[in-house]
Amino acid sequence: MVLAAAAGLLASATLLSGCGGAGVRAKVSVGPRLTSARLGSIRSAMTYDGDWLGGMSPVEELKPDLELAARRGVEFVIDLRTSHTRSVLPLDEPAEFAGLQLVVIDGADPVPGKDGFVPFEGVGVTDRAVDAVRQILNAPGRRRSLLLDENGTRSSMVYAIHLTVDEGVAEAEALRAARATGLSQEGVEFVRAQVQRIRSGAR
Repeated sequence: MVLAAAAGLLASATLLSGCGGAGVRAKVSVGPRLTSARLGSIRSAMTYDGDWLGGMSPVEELKPDLELAARRGVEFVIDLRTSHTRSVLPLDEPAEFAGLQLVVIDGADPVPGKDGFVPFEGVGVTDRAVDAVRQILNAPGRRRSLLLDENGTRSSMVYAIHLTVDEGVAEAEALRAARATGLSQEGVEFVRAQVQRIRSGAR
């Protein structure tokens, strides 16, 4: 009986390992991961399944970087910078030059204490801003996007929320990748609070 059981286990193991050396291997499907990657001079650049995110490069490098993003398949730029930065370094012309559509997300510098304001290293992000980005990223047939802010941390925060809530990525995995952009513990807590807000259906 013991020998028969052992033979059965051996047969199962042989099937799992490729039918006794017949060269048949089960295909393992590995989904996309949020990983660090280079995108010109964009700071803390990361990519996930065709999307890119990172910090805005110096003004003289904007056009080449956005052209490179377009060659990588990006069609849409989501501007998460503060209103001050946008006024000093507008993205309208560089984006148009690269053939990219630009959308500006207001909510990076709201009045403290209002509209779900959460301070983040001197900059805030509102609930409405998070929801606006998610709406773009979840739109049917939406195009590959580049999320930009000043240093890459705000983009990684918002994208980590999207990955966790909308893409089914484990929160710990999304946060681990986002930390590569220099995300502080304050930023981590922001992501967790937003995930909880969205999942609880809070408005």
